[in-house]
Amino acid sequence: MPLHIAIENQHHTIISLLLSHPALNLTVRDKAGATPFSAAMTVKNIRAAQAILDREPTAAEQVSNNNQLIAVCIYTSWQCRVKIHHSVA
Repeated sequence: MPLHIAIENQHHTIISLLLSHPALNLTVRDKAGATPFSAAMTVKNIRAAQAILDREPTAAEQVSNNNQLIAVCIYTSWQCRVKIHHSVA
């Protein structure tokens, strides 16, 4: 995944270029199952994480296979705090 690779290698110019493409899918996962936002948080690339959220504010949300919201990543500095949502059945 080109965006994942750019994020992991801190290539901010390439990240900006890729994020400017209107058809970019920010829910795509790499082989490890990481979205671009989670990849940015893993490598502490806050600049990339912020750029992703500027383009897609819901990118920090994690959903289950049946589209139920299960977690939201809220970050300050380089730390990610995860707020778990429990569904009411």
